[in-house]
Amino acid sequence: CLMVNECIREDSLIGEYLAAAFESPEPPPGRIMEERIAEAIEAGEVREVDPKHALLTIVSACTFFFVALPTVKYLHPQAAEDFNAFVEARKRHVVDLLLNGFRRRPEGS
Repeated sequence: CLMVNECIREDSLIGEYLAAAFESPEPPPGRIMEERIAEAIEAGEVREVDPKHALLTIVSACTFFFVALPTVKYLHPQAAEDFNAFVEARKRHVVDLLLNGFRRRPEGS
């Protein structure tokens, strides 16, 4: 709840941190990742997606289960039984899902 509340408050510390990161002369990690996704699209390595939405999907897939842990434990009992094993399985799943979701579709499909 703390993280969700912090994220939705207009005057949050997370908001201040993100604003400062985006005003910094050094590009924030999110912008670097967006640029890498855009470069991969242009090079034909991945199918065309909106880089900002793709980044949001990646961040969401990696953080949601921490924020909503009670719900996750209910929906996926392994999270309650062996959290470390669940996290390892989650990492593999997210990477697999993202990589397969980003693959170019074969011509004509």
